[in-house]
Amino acid sequence: MSVVHSKNTSAHRLFAGATQASATQASAERGFTLIEILISMAVMSLLLGILLPALGRAREVGRGASCAASLHQAGLALTCYLDDNDGTFFPYFQDIPGSGGGRRWWFGFEKGGPAMNPNQRNRPLDKSAGFLGKYMGGSWRDFVCAAFPFEASGFFRKFANPAGGYGYNTEALAGFGSPTEPVVRARKIQEFVGRTSDVFALADGIHFDRLTLSSSPPMNQGFNEPAYIQWQRDSAMTTNSGVNGGYGHFRHAGRANVLYLDGHASGQRLAGTAHPYSSKGLGAVGNLSDELGRKKSVSRGPTSPLANIDIVYGL
Repeated sequence: MSVVHSKNTSAHRLFAGATQASATQASAERGFTLIEILISMAVMSLLLGILLPALGRAREVGRGASCAASLHQAGLALTCYLDDNDGTFFPYFQDIPGSGGGRRWWFGFEKGGPAMNPNQRNRPLDKSAGFLGKYMGGSWRDFVCAAFPFEASGFFRKFANPAGGYGYNTEALAGFGSPTEPVVRARKIQEFVGRTSDVFALADGIHFDRLTLSSSPPMNQGFNEPAYIQWQRDSAMTTNSGVNGGYGHFRHAGRANVLYLDGHASGQRLAGTAHPYSSKGLGAVGNLSDELGRKKSVSRGPTSPLANIDIVYGL
């Protein structure tokens, strides 16, 4: 009898094992239930909701750091240029006559330029032949802010190679539109002794041209890279005179990177009036400001009233 019982027990165990294996196999073949799938999707959505904003912020931080590094390199190049030119800043542009001539902008050389047609796009630009070119890498990829909205709707691509997205303080340094000098001339660094940490040389910027003659919100004119940045009255920001100009562009999480004459670069937030184009979602647009809020009363012409202009403009 004991032998029979043992055999029955073994048979029971084999049957139970086979049944469990069959159940496991059936469970594996069954797959996921709808509830399990929904729970998995909810968890994945939650994780993406947490990770994507963090990745976006990390990307913006990286772009801002890259931009600041570019401005730092430009500051070193500017120092070298000033050393080689008796402290004299480079002009806004220089026209070179002859068959191989053109316009030497501060950011590059436009062969045969400037264009007679203001609507001409993709004009040639040799960045290595700009005033700072020989002190930098010389590649068209150099000195380009990745956060400038090159691919956004409304961008007017003036040059085939990107100029960079930075504006030059032409009014104070190059004599462009100078309010105090009867003859336009480039300044010398020696004229800014005691102010080099306050006056900007280059900064994140954006430029508007009156290509559509739109002078009221929603400001439908296009935008392009800034050749220069000049101070603008608040009242001019909704007129054609304010449309056609270079502004500070606060495109790095609400900050604009600014290079000062002493070589340091820092980010600043918009402190003054926002240009109507700020509503386009490309970053805030407006005048640059002094970090301490300091201003200077300046007349920008013989018939112009006094204006309180941030000392960062150096006027």
